[in-house]
Amino acid sequence: MASLTWSTPEKDKKRYIFYKKATSIGASVDNDIVMPKSASCQPHHARVIFDGRDFSVVAVDKGASVIHKKKRKSKCRLKDGDSVTIGDVEMRFDVLDTDVAVQEIRRDENHHGGMVTTDDQAELKGLRRLCDFSRVLMSKTELP
Repeated sequence: MASLTWSTPEKDKKRYIFYKKATSIGASVDNDIVMPKSASCQPHHARVIFDGRDFSVVAVDKGASVIHKKKRKSKCRLKDGDSVTIGDVEMRFDVLDTDVAVQEIRRDENHHGGMVTTDDQAELKGLRRLCDFSRVLMSKTELP
């Protein structure tokens, strides 16, 4: 599960887990990821696009840009562990959700789908254990 993680001005950690091909980011409430007004974001600042193989972030509104690897860009490809800055908010992109300790936020009525709660962490831990077991099993078993 690919995700973006960032801290709010109140120092709370937030995570958005991608579940569709195009995800909008900006200050307007009709975005998938709504940034705080204090974040210097445009109403429709950027869009994260998954093309089936790679994730890219694209600036949308006029004057909007994304900072990636300390360079201001209008479009860039994201790799695991990359840091991108949208407005004043620095976000970390992860291809696999590895930081279970981060508090995750319940899905709300404002169409912020893809966000999960800390209650789901036990299920994620179980799935990780199952995946680890499968890897061990596959390394020890020869297939015809």
